[in-house]
Amino acid sequence: MNNSGGQLKVLIIGSDSFIGSNLERIFGQNPSLDVLGIELKGKHSLELDFLRLDDALIQKAISSFLPDVAINASGSANVQKSFYETGRDRELNELNVARIINVLSMTIPTCRLINFSSAAVYGSPTKWPINEQDAENQTPLSPYGKHKYSSEVLLESASAANQLCTVSLRVFSCYGVGQRKLLLWDIYQKLSSSGGKRLELFGTGTETRDYIHIDDLVAATLCVIKNHKFDGSAINIASGRETSIAELARLSVGIISPKAEIVFNGQSREGDPKRWLADISKLNALGFTPLHRLENGIEEYYSSLSNSAL
Repeated sequence: MNNSGGQLKVLIIGSDSFIGSNLERIFGQNPSLDVLGIELKGKHSLELDFLRLDDALIQKAISSFLPDVAINASGSANVQKSFYETGRDRELNELNVARIINVLSMTIPTCRLINFSSAAVYGSPTKWPINEQDAENQTPLSPYGKHKYSSEVLLESASAANQLCTVSLRVFSCYGVGQRKLLLWDIYQKLSSSGGKRLELFGTGTETRDYIHIDDLVAATLCVIKNHKFDGSAINIASGRETSIAELARLSVGIISPKAEIVFNGQSREGDPKRWLADISKLNALGFTPLHRLENGIEEYYSSLSNSAL
């Protein structure tokens, strides 16, 4: 361990992302951690030449900081875009991970690597709750899911070859204050554009997701750092609670605009699963218990947005 006054040194690659910024914020308040964030704004251009992580920047940070743990939070998280920007998605979610593994293994092979993967690797599962070892559940529906799965294979191979100690975190539906994408944000935007009168969403409303608050995700990540053996395996990061999209819409509308009409158009989007419910027993065994109730988290989220009452 490259201690600084007994502190664990944690490098966050992509500290300007939603997950990365919250990791840096909360970890930075922990006296047992010494945290350094690398921001990547301007690196994710539509031009492929600028999608590469800056190897020199990362190597310089690693060489000067000598982290005990590196966390890659720099990937993309857009399922729909991955269908028509497939090369870009692969660059962000697979090839950049290979570069990080290479730089770390060449510079400081004792550093442990955490990479954020996604529940999208499961596709549309046939068994619930979804266990990390159920191979039949691992059939991604989108290029995004396929690239995330490929990044997991890279980490598993690095660990198997004793090149680097790694772990992949399969994040389910993470949300929290400051997020400006995904369903909670879409609901807010759609209600705003309709003057608070109507909310139209894809699907039937019976689709389900497993939501985890960003603060719980950060706590789960710390449990992994402290207690996992970093053997190249994957861990579900979720609450273990299933919520229908209809219920999420009802809770959201009740906070933002109680009189709004909720309509589901019955159309499914390519790449969207029908049901997600995670088995988090592996995460629980590392000492994690989710603390944030979805109802409270949603209220906190919308309260943070200006003019949320329409």
